[in-house]
Amino acid sequence: MLADSVERFGKIYEKMEKSKKEQMKELEKMRAEFQRDLELQKKQIVDRAQSEIARLREEEENNHGDEDDGSDDEEMDHDSDVNLSDE
Repeated sequence: MLADSVERFGKIYEKMEKSKKEQMKELEKMRAEFQRDLELQKKQIVDRAQSEIARLREEEENNHGDEDDGSDDEEMDHDSDVNLSDE
């Protein structure tokens, strides 16, 4: 009777340990998947930020370039209004 109880206890303990191991494996699998997703999101955020920075820099360069060209045209327009006759 005591031997049967100890044997049953041993089997129950084995089942619990096996279940615990399976849960730990599953948790580790979930953690690894979460880590991969997190790294992917981090990469996407960095890529978007770099793209946005490049776009803003390009926009800024284009705006400065337009301003330089536009101011030269204005100066030329004003020069044509100057009267060069002897009068």
